[in-house]
This record gives sequence, C-alpha cells and structure tokens, in this order.
Amino acid sequence: TTDASGRFRVERVAAGSGSLTFVPATGGFDTLARKDFTAGEGQLVDVGAIKVVPPRNGDAGTFGLVAAPKDGKLAVVSVAPGGPAEQAGITTTDVITQLDGHAVSDIGAEPAAALLSSGRIGVGATIALTLERGTTVTLTAAKW
Repeated sequence: TTDASGRFRVERVAAGSGSLTFVPATGGFDTLARKDFTAGEGQLVDVGAIKVVPPRNGDAGTFGLVAAPKDGKLAVVSVAPGGPAEQAGITTTDVITQLDGHAVSDIGAEPAAALLSSGRIGVGATIALTLERGTTVTLTAAKW
C-alpha cells in the first residue's frame, strides 16, 4: 500500500537480486506490474516509477500490434492489417521507446509489452507511443 505521495517502502530485503510483483488487492493471479531490482547490504534502492496494467473493464480491445523485447528494447513484431497501429503508420521496423511518456527502459521491455497486449486492454483505451524514429503516435484500442 502506498503512502499519501504514492510511494511505498519494502523493509528488510536481503542483499541480491529480486523483483516486486503487484497483484490486485482483491486477489487473483493477474500481474498488474513487475519490477526487478538489485540491492546491496544496507542499501536503499529507488526502483523508480512503476507502470501498472489495470484490469480490463468491458470488451477486450487491441492496438493492432504485437511488441516483444529484443536486445533490451521493445520491437514491433507484427501489425494487424487495418488496425489502429497500421492506421497510425506503425510498421514491423519500429522500436517503441516510450509509453505515455514513460521510457521503456524504466518500465522494462516485458512489462511494456504486456501493457500493449491485445485482450488485456479495453476498447477505447488510448496510449501514446514514442518510436525510435522520433515520432509519437496515439493509438485508441479497437474491439479485439
């Protein structure tokens, strides 16, 4: 649970690598976010902003693309013909660098890919994608 400023602390974590996994307060197995970290003995680690994928409400939507981690980046691996991504000019040569102004490197390529996954988003959801070629496009999810 976060404090009034939206921050939280995890106390008494053993030195080494680990991850924070966020799930709905109501239970279930959906992962809303995951953030890996490495902590040294007695070290205070700021893992930065964590982008949460909220549970979908209503009909399943799609941005009309599939993105996957590739060499630490988020590559567009397929674009659905006629879908929102194709209409915005996204191609399989594109690399996504930001989602809604948050750097993919801060979010993590795997969680960023999950944020774009068809079926996890609702119809009408919007997202601004910044592409490595220097363009930012806004997509609105269509019915999946």
